[in-house]
Amino acid sequence: MMFKKVSFTICSCLLMAQSAFGSISRPKPQYGNLVTSLIGSINWGPSTQWSFPGQRAFSNATERWTTFSEPTYLAAVSPGTEQDLAKLLRAVTTLKIPFLVTSGRHGFNPTLGGLQNGLAIDLSRFNKLEIDTRKDTLTIGPAIRTADLLDPVYNAGYEIQGGTCTCPSFIGVTLGGGIGRWEGVYGLFIDALQSVRFVAANGTILTASKTKNSELFWGIKGAGANLGVVIEATYKLHKIDKRPTPGGSGYGLNADFIIPAEKNASYWKLIESLMPYPSQLAIVSVVGWNSTINATQIVSNWEYFGAATEAEARAVLAPILALEPSVSSIQYLKWPKLFYAQQFGSNDANCIPDRKRDIYTASIRHIDPPTWEAQFAKMAAFFEKYPSARATSAFAAETYPTQATLAVPDDDAAYPWRDAQGYLVLQFGWDDDSTDGAAAAAASLGPELRTAFAATSGYEHEIKGGLAVYVNYAHGEEPIESIYRADKLPRLAALKKTWDPNNVFAYHLALPREYRAKS
Repeated sequence: MMFKKVSFTICSCLLMAQSAFGSISRPKPQYGNLVTSLIGSINWGPSTQWSFPGQRAFSNATERWTTFSEPTYLAAVSPGTEQDLAKLLRAVTTLKIPFLVTSGRHGFNPTLGGLQNGLAIDLSRFNKLEIDTRKDTLTIGPAIRTADLLDPVYNAGYEIQGGTCTCPSFIGVTLGGGIGRWEGVYGLFIDALQSVRFVAANGTILTASKTKNSELFWGIKGAGANLGVVIEATYKLHKIDKRPTPGGSGYGLNADFIIPAEKNASYWKLIESLMPYPSQLAIVSVVGWNSTINATQIVSNWEYFGAATEAEARAVLAPILALEPSVSSIQYLKWPKLFYAQQFGSNDANCIPDRKRDIYTASIRHIDPPTWEAQFAKMAAFFEKYPSARATSAFAAETYPTQATLAVPDDDAAYPWRDAQGYLVLQFGWDDDSTDGAAAAAASLGPELRTAFAATSGYEHEIKGGLAVYVNYAHGEEPIESIYRADKLPRLAALKKTWDPNNVFAYHLALPREYRAKS
């Protein structure tokens, strides 16, 4: 059987760094103990790079998607090999130096800001991308973002699960479970995950899969950021027929609509009436401010995957077209293009780094239209009162099919919310120099809206307040049971105690090392 293995080396735009090795021998005085302990006493390989504030390499190694409640660092290091990373983790654990390990730096939970004056461990040099067409697998490093893999995967004749934008690290998304528009046909990111290369806090390097270190692998799939560092991951790819007709995959329909404020009640009723969605249909609804007409509106994105014909895909749009949206754009596109076309081509704008973003979220099983109409009104009032928040604030409802996700047993992974049909993202931003009080208003309105949505989420009979939260979207002050689920926490706590007994991976929604369910 003929097969090929295709390898790529990719540097993501936010992760590229110039060599700053010359700075190692001339550290600024304020880095004294850190530099002495980590640089002077260890023989680092030539591809490992250290950098400090004021250097371009440091900025490249620490730049974040959001600057809200951000961590601060005395120095950054970009290990060039897994051996250097292992030595580094052993050293910082022994010396009790606080650190964060980052890849795409798209994580936004404010608990990350608990690290101040620590060490940034940047994984931008782990940029492997390899496709094995004999095994139908993709193997990548944590530096690889969705944007990096789309064309290589498609050109090799495959698709893979994908999220709502292309800038996060693909492995980073996977560690929280990996939700996205393809849940109905392919499941979660973790459902494609076959194995990982893992480095523990004590420097142990190992492979985890369903047959090797299987309990650790279970925990990585939903709580991986708490247990160690994944430096390589292998995923099962999905073969496609790239011909648009007849087909079944490789193409999809992207349709965007603008729904004016006066039709929001009818719109929420429509979205509710369609659930559960067909496996090929995903809908994302974004409530935001239209600066052209000075009004709140809904931008509704519908994507339908793998239709045999364009006519079949367009037939799915009949319900939304009956609402007579004020603007519509309908395109039939190749799989990679769908990521960039959605929301009237907003992907690049959504990926702009270094903006304040304070985010509150909730997962849902169903929609209660009166609740959603009431919260729409509150969001519209917020836009009216706080002009500085209009450009970067929005309420997004990601509603997805669940057929493939639910086909995987719940006990297959630590990820707790397979039955969620939607994910609410309440994003608040404001201008740095704003004086209109938007920041304080957002800090009040965010939890208020989240509480209202959670009360009718479908989880209200199982979780106090109905608040279930996707770990990659969590704010951090939610009850830990809302993030990881009470019945999975004893097992996760045992893993935490085994693999991170000193809690050095403490800043990303930390797991306890002991857990007893509340009576």
